Amino acid sequence: ASLNIGYIFVIIVYIKIISNFALWRITYMKNFIVIRSANEHDMDRILEIQSKCFRQGYLESRDSLFSKILSSGDTCILAIAGTEIAGYFFSVEADFYEPPVFNSTRHILKRTPDCLYLHDLSVDPKFRGLGIGNLLLERLVEKAKEKALNRLSLIAIDGLVPYWTKNGFSVVTAIPQKLSDCLQSYGKSCTYMLRII
Repeated sequence: ASLNIGYIFVIIVYIKIISNFALWRITYMKNFIVIRSANEHDMDRILEIQSKCFRQGYLESRDSLFSKILSSGDTCILAIAGTEIAGYFFSVEADFYEPPVFNSTRHILKRTPDCLYLHDLSVDPKFRGLGIGNLLLERLVEKAKEKALNRLSLIAIDGLVPYWTKNGFSVVTAIPQKLSDCLQSYGKSCTYMLRII
């Protein structure tokens, strides 16, 4: 019996050490992550991260992603951990009912946009679990408020509706035809979502 208690004690100590290390790592990373705007020189790493995060049917071209930087550079942001790009979140100002078509190589800013469309969040798998996605989302909420946009919209793919719901988004059920046409470019299993800020 004393042998079993010894094993249990060792396991408890081990779990405590591992959980403390994980907490330290998260705190350390959050304190040393820099958020900045993306630029043309970042494109190779952005495409590398995209290829690790999405399956073949959802990979966008260099031209498509770069068009978002050109049209709305201050809302296409990166998380830098040390000297490495750990993740990115691309968004563009848009008309709520006309988000960019999937893999579009041209995005023209509306004269009076009414929302910030969150297009693509990707975090390199080796940096996941550190809250990088949340840091990027928080920064885009700030950007939307600076631009006096009180709505965030996105298209959830691959069963990610629960993730976005946890982050304050709700499913949009009233879908006019022009929005429906756009959504079709993202495939059958996509869901349009909204968050009021």
